[in-house]
Amino acid sequence: MLVDKSQLTNYATAPLYDEKTYDEKREEQKRLKREKALKRRKRQKMIFKLTCISSIALFTVVSFFVLKGYSTISETRMNITSLEKRRNELEQTKFSIISELEEAKSSVKISEEAMYKLSMDYPNSDQVVYLSLDGASGKNKHN
Repeated sequence: MLVDKSQLTNYATAPLYDEKTYDEKREEQKRLKREKALKRRKRQKMIFKLTCISSIALFTVVSFFVLKGYSTISETRMNITSLEKRRNELEQTKFSIISELEEAKSSVKISEEAMYKLSMDYPNSDQVVYLSLDGASGKNKHN
């Protein structure tokens, strides 16, 4: 290959690597590393913030459902209490009606009312009539 002398001197006097270019490349690499590290830190901060916000939102939703559950439990307890109160009232009414019925069915009470309200007395022995039924003859006998 034929080379011009002027070109030969340029190759001979030129350094093998350009110092300015090497330093610029090195600085560029450092700057890129810093930018990557900065982006990574920003990304980690963003992920941390999102995690915190998500955790708070989840906690809020769970708290809401827990409070809703407690509200439902309280409402159910109030309903149970009112139903038990109503049941007790109905039982009291039932017992008073049963006692009134037993009193009305009592033979002592019936005889007292007959004697005092209707002025009835027990019959004398001459007022009593006994009847006997004879199954064979079918006739009634008076004593």
